[in-house]
Amino acid sequence: MQVEQQEALQARIAQLEKRLKSAESQCQATTKEIWQMEVDLARMEERAQEAEEKVRQAQASPVPQAVNPVALELQFQKAQNALEESQQSLELALEERQVAEEARRIAEDALLLAENDKRQALQQHRDVAETVRQLQTQLESAHDLLEHAQEAPVSSDQLEAAAHELKRAMERVEVAEKQCQIAQQGRVIAEQQMGDIQAQLEAAEVELNHTRAELKGSQEELRTALAQLRVDGEGQSSENQRMRDEIRQLRGELEDARRAAAGTGELARLQDNLQLQQEKSALLQQRLDQLQQRLELSEEKSSLFQQKAAEAEAKLASIHSRGGAAEDEVKSLRDRLERMESRVRDADKIYEVSEQQIREAEQKQQESWQRVRDAEMRANQAMVENKKLADKLGEIEKRAQESDRETQRLAFQDPLTGLPNINLIGQYLEFTVKQCVRYRRVAALLVIDIDRFKVFNEAMGMKAGDELLAKVAERLQQAIRETDSLGRKGEDEFIILLSELNVGDHNHPEARRKAINQHVEVVANRVMQMMGPPFTVQGQKFYLHVSIGIAICPDDGETPQTLLENGDTAMYHVKETGRNRHQFYTSDLRQRQEKRLTLDMQLRSALERGEFEVKYHPVISLAKGKGTLVGVEALLRWNHRIDGTVGPDYFLPAAEESGMIIPIGQWVLSQTCTQMREWLGFGLRIFASINLSKRQMLQADLVECISRELSQNGIPPEVLYVEIAEGFNTYNPEMMDQVINRLGAAGIRIAIDDFGVGYSSLSKINLNYTRVLKIDRSIIEGCPTDRQSSTVCIAAINLASSLGLLSLAEGVENANQVKFLAKYGCALAQGYYFSEPITPNEITNIHRSKKSWKI
Repeated sequence: MQVEQQEALQARIAQLEKRLKSAESQCQATTKEIWQMEVDLARMEERAQEAEEKVRQAQASPVPQAVNPVALELQFQKAQNALEESQQSLELALEERQVAEEARRIAEDALLLAENDKRQALQQHRDVAETVRQLQTQLESAHDLLEHAQEAPVSSDQLEAAAHELKRAMERVEVAEKQCQIAQQGRVIAEQQMGDIQAQLEAAEVELNHTRAELKGSQEELRTALAQLRVDGEGQSSENQRMRDEIRQLRGELEDARRAAAGTGELARLQDNLQLQQEKSALLQQRLDQLQQRLELSEEKSSLFQQKAAEAEAKLASIHSRGGAAEDEVKSLRDRLERMESRVRDADKIYEVSEQQIREAEQKQQESWQRVRDAEMRANQAMVENKKLADKLGEIEKRAQESDRETQRLAFQDPLTGLPNINLIGQYLEFTVKQCVRYRRVAALLVIDIDRFKVFNEAMGMKAGDELLAKVAERLQQAIRETDSLGRKGEDEFIILLSELNVGDHNHPEARRKAINQHVEVVANRVMQMMGPPFTVQGQKFYLHVSIGIAICPDDGETPQTLLENGDTAMYHVKETGRNRHQFYTSDLRQRQEKRLTLDMQLRSALERGEFEVKYHPVISLAKGKGTLVGVEALLRWNHRIDGTVGPDYFLPAAEESGMIIPIGQWVLSQTCTQMREWLGFGLRIFASINLSKRQMLQADLVECISRELSQNGIPPEVLYVEIAEGFNTYNPEMMDQVINRLGAAGIRIAIDDFGVGYSSLSKINLNYTRVLKIDRSIIEGCPTDRQSSTVCIAAINLASSLGLLSLAEGVENANQVKFLAKYGCALAQGYYFSEPITPNEITNIHRSKKSWKI
């Protein structure tokens, strides 16, 4: 509120300054008008002197006898009236000048009063400034106290002292506000006085304008009268000249008459005429006398006019002197106004400084109060925070205890299955091994690995893999006793510890070992039976198998680490030899395991060094009584640096397990497509087939890779066959069916490999894109001597024919087998009877030589 009043006071002072400036400009305009009036009066005085000179000339000139006294009287009457009106106007101007001088004296008194009020206001502002400085000192001390209170612990006594100091500062601020209000009232009074002065100056200006207008009217009338006097004087001169001419003419006639009367004797007649002329002369003399009288009257009036003109000149001189005095007064008034204006500006500066200091003091006071409130709030918040910290500390301690328990649990428990992890099962195993060694007891360690779990995990995703592991853990828990221990070793590996094996008393070591193996085989077979039913994961059914490696304590190891390593060795041997069974550890398995690890490393380096080679096994058509080349099967060989040429049975299981089958299969596909492009260039159009493993079938971009290779080499898709083992359908029929459909949609044909040795149902085989049914060599090798093999072979040939497929017999070794197959309608055959797997150049030679085989 105080700030608003101060702003209003400043606005009023600005208005007062504007009015003072306007009054000064009006005074300057009045001075200019007075000077203009003096000039006009001087001109009027000159014209009056000219008129007086003309009157004197008229009096000095001979008075004509024929002057018109009426016209002259009218002219003097007009001049007299004009002089009277000018005199009245001058008297009014003098009266108005007196009024203006009185208004100036009043304005000067008001300005003096305003100056006194301004001095009082300045003194009040000085007092306010001193008060503000004291308040600033106190507020700074309060600020220091608050800063010290913020840094140090805040006490109630210090807060009360600070509040008391602030209260005293507030009281002094109120006193300063009252002083500012008093100064504001003084300024309001000064403003009112200046307004009165402005009103008086405006009234004087109006009166001066009115006087100026009247003076202008009088000047115009004087100009008109003088012009009329000039015109009348000129007319009177012409009339006097005419009268002089008539008098001269009359005198001349009189002389002529006298001369004529003397000469002719007509004296009597002339005397009569002379008498008449004398009478006329008498009349004229009378008129001249009257005119002389009127001239005397006009001289009197002219003297009166001269007196009045002198009086007007005197009045004009007095007006001139008073105008100079008024100009001096205006100048002094202007100087006073300038001094007052400078003082007002100084007062405004002091007032602005005081106002700024007051605002700063108020701001610091508000900041001080805010800091006091902040200090109190911080003290309360500190208490609340301390309580919260105490509560949080309790919660943290509680959570720490829970975290310790959870950490301890996670350190010894698998989070996915809830089973003991390798750390806890390792402790169980260490305790069991010590008991077995000390008390000659027997324990068994079963290392269980899920077959092809990596393939499943890559195909279905991590979430489905975790779900499958949890279900496998549940079934394994059902397969063991309560006294046995089950734990999870790694991603897809589990451990079963059989710690209490009661095998009876056997003195012979072989009998004792046999009893132990029989007891452990019961548990292993139960585990494999539990894995038999399909697992339902994400709405799909999957069949899983496990490989189990068994190590006996203390026969196969007297430390936990040795038992684990030996169990792993037995388990990996199971994987290498067909999976889905169990294996006891023997000393020979260690060497095989080391050889397998070496094989994994050699496979990786073999692909980089180009040690692999693709050979092609010819496929012969048995139609038309002779065998002709119609296709080839691509077979991989490894030119080992030490062992020489190695077949796929030696290294493909290891490549399948390690995942190297994917890059190796891609290399085989590339080599086959490149070779087929060359054969097509030679005019050799035959089909080629490649084998796919389960791991390759689950490859996400399998179809894209095959299509890309065919497209890059310009090979029609229908000349490439993909061989898929019959047993693949038992793993996941739905997934295999999707892969076959995608391959067939890309134009690639399917060949069912190893038909007749699996347990798959024919209803599960996708026949939409299948073109070849390959009868397994185990059936062909018994034909035609073995009746059962022959019957199965004939049934397979008939089945393929009824399904619209081409039958292809594998492993044909002799001519009897060829004749048997041709007799019962087998379409295609391959085996060592026709040719072993050969190089691409040898296939080209067969084509060029047009070789055929006798059926």
